[in-house]
Amino acid sequence: MPLHLKASSQAGLQGYPIFDPVGTNEYIKTELVNLGWKPNISIPKQYNFLGTHIDAGKAGAIVENQFSNYPFLLNNTIRSEFFFKAETRFSGSATKLVIIITKAHMFPASNSTLYYEQAVRFVQV
Repeated sequence: MPLHLKASSQAGLQGYPIFDPVGTNEYIKTELVNLGWKPNISIPKQYNFLGTHIDAGKAGAIVENQFSNYPFLLNNTIRSEFFFKAETRFSGSATKLVIIITKAHMFPASNSTLYYEQAVRFVQV
């Protein structure tokens, strides 16, 4: 996939290229839709305390694109595990596979954004 960058507005980094989570997220969603995945699937009303939607789903698999920060990773991880264990139905099929996509620390990014290596350390605690 193409690398999506944007100009930073952070003090000390203004104008420098940094990772663009919005462009990356949109690209992934568009490509998944092209492959037959359903985007922005509503979370069932009884679980709406966990959020409003998941990023994409198809045939028992759900996808969460996570380029934000720790609290959002924790929320997406916990709720995805919950949906898996409860066999929550999205797009007519029980959840059997959860995919969480995040970025690696190889690209400059906004302060406080999550990257894969942080998530690995978080899981190992």
